[in-house]
Amino acid sequence: RRLLSVPDLDPHDCFSVATVDPSAVNFWSIQWWIWDTRNDRDYLINLLRVRLTSGGFLDYDIKRDAYSGIMDGWQAASIRSGWPIGLWIIEQAAAQRYLFQYKWVHEWMRRSRTLIKGHETQRNKADPQFGIQSLAERYRSGAVNLPYDQSDLRTRVIINEFAQELTEWPDAMTEDMVMGNWFFEFNKQTLPNSLRVAEHHGGLIHPYSSSMPPSIKAERNSYKRISTGSNQALGYREARRLLNK
Repeated sequence: RRLLSVPDLDPHDCFSVATVDPSAVNFWSIQWWIWDTRNDRDYLINLLRVRLTSGGFLDYDIKRDAYSGIMDGWQAASIRSGWPIGLWIIEQAAAQRYLFQYKWVHEWMRRSRTLIKGHETQRNKADPQFGIQSLAERYRSGAVNLPYDQSDLRTRVIINEFAQELTEWPDAMTEDMVMGNWFFEFNKQTLPNSLRVAEHHGGLIHPYSSSMPPSIKAERNSYKRISTGSNQALGYREARRLLNK
């Protein structure tokens, strides 16, 4: 199986999640995972390790009313594949600095039918049960499926690099890919059923609003309760128009 190859799974049993461990001076690790809950197996679908600016990750051109960047490209690709990413888990400080403070990011979530959650790295990182060490048992038990195709150079190089970091942690020179894997493992047990691939996510209610800054959370809470009278959630702009009347 190559990168970007999705196994034959039932979308009713699965969550499609992306993780991001950013860095201001080193590499960003961006990963796309699918968790098959029926068999409790994790499938790595894509992995990118790259030096980035925040604009290279996600940006908005107000004149063109258009989004760009790796995040937007991956989201669009996941939708085309039939396995839309329902949640992006991003290191908390970076999520607030690069994303949550901008209203256009919340509009991007609405248009892309996805959510963003901040992950607090230091709180449980060293915990033997819930920290990075918890990954070891997943791999030992065969619960993680990594793509590997000897004939595909890109897949082979990326996965070999990932495997080296996994096996050498905590003494590896880098840990960004391991961190991205842990973000996924730590958060997946609390994923709401509404984020399963087969479910239709059309509302603005954000199950992870607690990871947003208080000002943004208060504003979201003010418009998420507005409805059209037909139990259909309103878009961001429509809700704001009603609030401003």
